[in-house]
Amino acid sequence: MGVQPIKTLELREINNGIARGMTKEEAARHFLEPIPPLLDWRAYPGAETWREFYGRVSSYMDSLDIGDDSLLIIVAHGGTIVQIVNWWLRLDLETLAGVFHESAPASITVLKVNSLGDRTIERMNDAAHLYAEGLHDSGLAL
Repeated sequence: MGVQPIKTLELREINNGIARGMTKEEAARHFLEPIPPLLDWRAYPGAETWREFYGRVSSYMDSLDIGDDSLLIIVAHGGTIVQIVNWWLRLDLETLAGVFHESAPASITVLKVNSLGDRTIERMNDAAHLYAEGLHDSGLAL
């Protein structure tokens, strides 16, 4: 594409605290049961909450200079993409407490501004390109 990627820590996946780098079995021994409000629940000791995660991602997105004719391509983990979509839709934190959507591996989400200046979602979690190649959403051959 002729562009140089820019890495930023602000768009990393949610911080799982002490579970970072552990196998699922190891992490399960440290898992903390969900307690309300879920926006402030830490899944593992030292983990980031969804409120903190959203704040980190949305602060970074707010700092970008995105013009009307800008094309910005972001490659990120699923949780980060979920937060970017939430930011794009300007969902407040209390709304986020009862809403969740997913972003499958290698899926494509396209966010646009329409002719009226509204933020829109052209495509979300689109994995048609994987199916066209005989792959399903996990990237494994069928």
